[in-house]
Amino acid sequence: MSKQDNTKNLTSINSLCSVIKFSGDGVVEFLNNLLISDLAIFSPNQLYYSALCNPKGRIISSLFICIKDPEQVFMYCPENMESQLIQFFTVRKFRLKFSITSHNQSNDILLDKDNSDFHTILTTSSSTDFYLSLFENNLPWVDANSTEKFIPQHVNLDQHEDIMSFTKGCYPGQEIIARLKYLGKIKKRMKLASTNLQSELEQSHKLISPIVEVSSNQFQAQVLVDTI
Repeated sequence: MSKQDNTKNLTSINSLCSVIKFSGDGVVEFLNNLLISDLAIFSPNQLYYSALCNPKGRIISSLFICIKDPEQVFMYCPENMESQLIQFFTVRKFRLKFSITSHNQSNDILLDKDNSDFHTILTTSSSTDFYLSLFENNLPWVDANSTEKFIPQHVNLDQHEDIMSFTKGCYPGQEIIARLKYLGKIKKRMKLASTNLQSELEQSHKLISPIVEVSSNQFQAQVLVDTI
């Protein structure tokens, strides 16, 4: 991904995303024990794509992470997963003294232009442009409509640098994910499919993303295909 300067700007995120704010001591370590990425290698004030899995290794939700400082982390998640994610994290923090809150009182978010592609994905004005940006970056957006259906390798997250960690230790689903990497064979992959008939995508493929009308009579969607 290309980088721009770190000038801070108040930016309006798109309507498909919500923001969850984690504030207090220990938040980075807490999230590092739950997400598939190694947050210890994440630089401050930069956007990173990550995901949260269940114990069976299936993705609960896609998300973006920005670590502002050791006691302040912003999570950009699907709008229709916000309440579920807040509940998920809240019941697991036990006696840890930090807060987990919705940061959507205003859609103006202090977001650094440190990563131009991810910044564009989050702040694009339409749902079509949002998904097309994800398509260009070979990234899925697992939300309430597709939660717990896909293993990270099936949606190509192992093909990206810094998204999946196999060395940081345990997190939900890590055993299944690692077993597939070291002992198994990836039998399914995410692929971008294009057609001029929307019905072909609806009938012939297991959809990962919504079907997006790219232009007149031209449709695209991310689909799951067999690799062997």
